[in-house]
Amino acid sequence: KILGRVVKISGQSYTVVGVMPRGFGFPMGAADPQVWTGVALSDADKTWTSHGPTYSVVGRLKRGVSVADAEAEMKVIQADVAKGYTDLYRRDLVTSAKVERYDDSLVGTSVRQALLALFAASGVLWLIACVNVTGLLLAAREGRGREFGNVLRLREQSREAWGWTWLDRLGQDLSYAVRTLKRSPGFAVTVMVTLALGLGATAAMFTVVNRVLFRTMPYQEAGRLVVIQESGRRGAQTWAPFVDINQWHRRAKSFEGIAFYPSGRSIAFLDGDAGAEQVSHVPVSTNLFRVLGVQPAMGRGFADDKDDKNAGFATTGDEHTAVLSDAIWRDAFGGDRKILGR
Repeated sequence: KILGRVVKISGQSYTVVGVMPRGFGFPMGAADPQVWTGVALSDADKTWTSHGPTYSVVGRLKRGVSVADAEAEMKVIQADVAKGYTDLYRRDLVTSAKVERYDDSLVGTSVRQALLALFAASGVLWLIACVNVTGLLLAAREGRGREFGNVLRLREQSREAWGWTWLDRLGQDLSYAVRTLKRSPGFAVTVMVTLALGLGATAAMFTVVNRVLFRTMPYQEAGRLVVIQESGRRGAQTWAPFVDINQWHRRAKSFEGIAFYPSGRSIAFLDGDAGAEQVSHVPVSTNLFRVLGVQPAMGRGFADDKDDKNAGFATTGDEHTAVLSDAIWRDAFGGDRKILGR
């Protein structure tokens, strides 16, 4: 019953219409308490100006459309859109467009390459450690043969009939290796340090690489999500004004949908059952959840009219609605389902 409850976010009243699934977060991580509200269209959004509101843009590619294909289309569209700027300095900054996979934009190409290089280096270190241990065991086997001669060989031949020779030999090799290490403490320290460094570095790098590069994002078919940016004389811009985004929405054929949210992070205070909670307040275009391919676990998302001339901005009556993250629902309202409707 939390759906329909009116809550205060930094003094403004919003009606809760949904709660997102556990593990969902955008653009911050799922552990960050977040509240999403619909972005309201303002007069400043309707004109080309260097001082108006700007937004970060995410899109979902149609199936079969590559990032390169989408970028080629967007460059043509943006070159034409830039002609509408009367500010020549501003026009030079937005004469083209860049399209990048969303997961790549979070990490960055240079960071990705550096992490993979470090992961490979840690693997080499682990390989060196394994070679050292293997060499030690081989030396141990040769040493045993010199110490015990034919007597040991006869004993091994007699045990081969029982089929456990490999296990017995391994135990003997390890035992001899331990005695060798005791006689050469310097070499022993080198081997142990190499093993420790190799194992530790490999485990640490695998954790980082798996978390940053390989872990699947909690969005439907995340590989089709891309970031769209304007670019020009000073390279790519991480934001774009609504007038440009609106043109992309109307003219681009490569995307199932284009959504956006204000650049930067806004900290707000939500009045919960136990008092005010600090949250990340994220105003978003009302089609954002549809573009990400995620549905609320309870209730609904924002009113999203695909044919809305405002291209996914909050429509009348819906700009004062809010969707809660699972984390803030549990922290501020104790996971109480009765909040829907309060």
